[in-house]
Amino acid sequence: MQLGLKATVFAVPVALLMLAAAYYYLGQEREAAWERGYQAAQAESAAQLAAMQHRQSQQQLQLQMAAAARSASAERQYLAQTRQLNHQIEQLQEQLNDALIDQPDCRFGARWVQHYSAALGLPVVDTADRAGSHDADTAAAASAATLLQHAQRYGHWCRSAVQQLTALQRLIRAHQIRAHREAP
Repeated sequence: MQLGLKATVFAVPVALLMLAAAYYYLGQEREAAWERGYQAAQAESAAQLAAMQHRQSQQQLQLQMAAAARSASAERQYLAQTRQLNHQIEQLQEQLNDALIDQPDCRFGARWVQHYSAALGLPVVDTADRAGSHDADTAAAASAATLLQHAQRYGHWCRSAVQQLTALQRLIRAHQIRAHREAP
């Protein structure tokens, strides 16, 4: 029995030592598993963060592209409107030059009065060659005076139209500058 007691005394510490080793090994395994889980969670968080940053950069890129497209579209519209306004201003300037009676290159002379009279259906009177009766001279003078008055009114209208178009062109330019400054 003594031998059995010695074997039991010897077996208990070995069993305790093996049990302690098993707990230690299980603790190491648990710690390693926890470390692997922590690293996996960190990797997943990093992947989610990278995905969010990628989405944000894609959204920012899309916003920048949309802003650039809007800016380019606004610039094209501005240039088209500027060309159109410049063309209208040139046309009105030509009409204005025609309407300025006191200018030497004015087209509202005697020949113009004849053509304009014909276009309006008025009797055509040759104001350059007034050979005829006194009544014909009076009618020609009255017709020419009426047409001249109409031409002066037309000249005033042309000048005001040119001023309005110039103001509109300045307004468009100011709007384009403001839009360019506000663009990202």
